[in-house]
Amino acid sequence: MDAIARILITLSLPGFILLTKLRGSVGDAAISSALGKLGSPLGAGAGLIILVIAGLIANVLSKIVVDGLLIWFYQKRCTSEPEETLLKEIDKFPLSTDLKIKLKWAVTKNPIRPFPQGKRLLKKGFAFSTVVLALFSLAGYFGRFHQLLELTSHFKLQYLILSFCPFIFFLLWHRRKNLLFIITILCVILNLLEVLPWYIPQPAIASEQLQQSYRFLLSNVYYKNKNYSRVISLVREEKPDVAVFLEVNNLWSKELEQLQDILPYIFTSNIPEKSLNLQIYSKVPLENTQIKSLGEGRPALVADVTIQGKVVSIIATHPNIPTRNSSFKQRNQQFKVIGDYVPQIKNPVVLMGDLNTTMWSPFYQKMVDNAGLINTRQGFGILPTWKTPIPWIYIPLDHCLVSPEIQVKNFRRGGDVGSDHLPVIADLVIPKKA
Repeated sequence: MDAIARILITLSLPGFILLTKLRGSVGDAAISSALGKLGSPLGAGAGLIILVIAGLIANVLSKIVVDGLLIWFYQKRCTSEPEETLLKEIDKFPLSTDLKIKLKWAVTKNPIRPFPQGKRLLKKGFAFSTVVLALFSLAGYFGRFHQLLELTSHFKLQYLILSFCPFIFFLLWHRRKNLLFIITILCVILNLLEVLPWYIPQPAIASEQLQQSYRFLLSNVYYKNKNYSRVISLVREEKPDVAVFLEVNNLWSKELEQLQDILPYIFTSNIPEKSLNLQIYSKVPLENTQIKSLGEGRPALVADVTIQGKVVSIIATHPNIPTRNSSFKQRNQQFKVIGDYVPQIKNPVVLMGDLNTTMWSPFYQKMVDNAGLINTRQGFGILPTWKTPIPWIYIPLDHCLVSPEIQVKNFRRGGDVGSDHLPVIADLVIPKKA
């Protein structure tokens, strides 16, 4: 009976999470779709990982709840009922042998604490979490070998925060010579090395007062989003020199035309999939515009703008969402092509897009190394932009990458515009023409 209760509690949390995504649908396709929504935009694999983690947490709680409540129940009855009656009753119940021993001990010895197993489970819980964190922290470095391994690379900030929990536990528990404590220290250091550099301020721009910055805005508006006024208001408030919009359908295209009074020059991708168009809006003329195929999947927009007599090439891109193995390979192939294409451009480059990956992906790192680009959030923090169904696993998917000669004055996120992505705004200092 107690085993059944534990199973029900263990399944309840992941089951509830899954049901919230099913929305009345049934069947294998509905479950696959629900997992995809839960793990969006990283796919059903991410959704499955979320459910597994939820199940593990629920399993630990089930042991504490079932055993603890029954022990407390019999402790209370000890004060008013004969010991022999309670022992016979325990023998008759269809309980596990382990739980029967605990209940008999509670009846005969009547310990003060109603949850005696809590301390032991707490130790096991921190030991288990330490091992899991270590495995996940290391798995991302092998992301080039499999889609799921690459998926684990995106949560370095979360791993860092979580690794402090077992670290503090073992530190206060005086288990500093314990192997698990050493592993927690390694987890903290490993993830700190990945996260801390993004918060280290970059050297100040020389003669900053004399340098005019130009504002670039990126917003994945999300084609199902109907909050047109939020995006319009954000752009009017921020007054960017160049704005890039992703997932623009016909309705969004018409609404964004309101911005032509401040951003008169427009270039759109005109992809047959009407919900996935890219658009560039600019204060200054867009020259040498081209819809360029950078690998398989969605094409990118390439255009030149002249700033302070200097030609700057803008690339707007939205690589495929790696929800399946095929789209995972397509996205990585797009990264490879981008890494090979950018060095061929003679002008300074500003690449903007929802890249559907974070800075810790080995495929992203290889791309920026080959392209010779710098992420503008460097020195300004992680700044997660993808609003996941679970707030504490937000990750940075939207990026602005620039050539080394372009200096970054500021980088930040914009407000919520109703999309599943937050906008990003970069203030860039473009080198003057020699």
